[in-house]
Amino acid sequence: QPPPPPQRPPLHRGAYGGGYRRGRGGGRTERGAGGRARGDCNALSGGHGRLLPPPRRQRQVPSSSEDVERPTMPLPTRPSADPTGRDFSVLDHLTVAEVAGHAGNTSRQLDAIPRDFHEPWAAATVLVIEAIRNSGPDNEVEEVRALKMLLILPSLLLRKQPAARGGRQGRLASARLLASRFDRWGRGDFGSLVADWSGDCAAEAQQRSSRRSRPANPERDIKAAVALLAKGKFSDAAKLLQSHSLADIADPAVLQQMLAKHPPRRSPVPAVIPGLDTTNRLVVGVTEMEEAYRGLKTDKAQGASPWRYEYLIPLAPTEPFVGDAARHVLGSHAWLASSFANGDLPPWFYFVFCAARCVPLRKCAVQAGVAESA
Repeated sequence: QPPPPPQRPPLHRGAYGGGYRRGRGGGRTERGAGGRARGDCNALSGGHGRLLPPPRRQRQVPSSSEDVERPTMPLPTRPSADPTGRDFSVLDHLTVAEVAGHAGNTSRQLDAIPRDFHEPWAAATVLVIEAIRNSGPDNEVEEVRALKMLLILPSLLLRKQPAARGGRQGRLASARLLASRFDRWGRGDFGSLVADWSGDCAAEAQQRSSRRSRPANPERDIKAAVALLAKGKFSDAAKLLQSHSLADIADPAVLQQMLAKHPPRRSPVPAVIPGLDTTNRLVVGVTEMEEAYRGLKTDKAQGASPWRYEYLIPLAPTEPFVGDAARHVLGSHAWLASSFANGDLPPWFYFVFCAARCVPLRKCAVQAGVAESA
């Protein structure tokens, strides 16, 4: 299990941010011998000299003598979703692991957002982030619901159909589906969106099970490499063609190799960082968010969060959005980045949002009678 983040001590909300660190914010990919552990900070680059957003009540933080163990996850409170639900309580029946895609209920997502849906997507993220901002520790129930909606949002609105078609007809069908989802989101029809998501995840799980028994598909890799070449990404195309694909994680030998290379933590993480300057806070500004999002690269693996970079780049358009909600998207994301960086969100959210998924990459081609090495 990934370690929980170190918790910061209570800080004065009126303090100025300190320590300027400019960063592209796109995250990085760390490769190891046993697989690929991916993590990103989703453009959490910093700023200074800015007052923090309106204060929320401080969380109680353990003393420096305590250690942080695995945080307690919020439990489901309802047996099933209400298909007529018009608020975020429609997620009450789902666990945190389910909404984050860590419970085997993942779905394939769009490679990029069509231009016509950039503004609706921006407005949707603002609605969720503002719900988090307006809840806080004073209203834990609403805060949990809003954070769960943030975790599920890309999959809820931007997933592919389990049996999506290609070509022009497939693109038209995808556009109609997106229009329907964003229309229901705008009307607050969250219940039907969650119901559809659950059905698609179940269908996707069945297809994944059948795909495991299929042989490798070099034609698919060649087609993907040609698409990368068309974008001028020669290095990425070469890596794809030279890859030996993924090992089967269901193979006990492969699983044992992964466990050996990623053992459990031997000592707990201290609850408070020794020597931390408690007077400074990292404050992310709108300008930093704009620079970070515009500097992201496409066709790169997303980090531990469910946010593809193709979903973040449209949030910093060169021409301002028209709608009132979408126009405030960078400000909302800057607030979320500041809250995230300063440990203002619940410990369980960091544990889930920053969890890394290890993927077993084959070191060499499959050989008959030879155990896989991943």
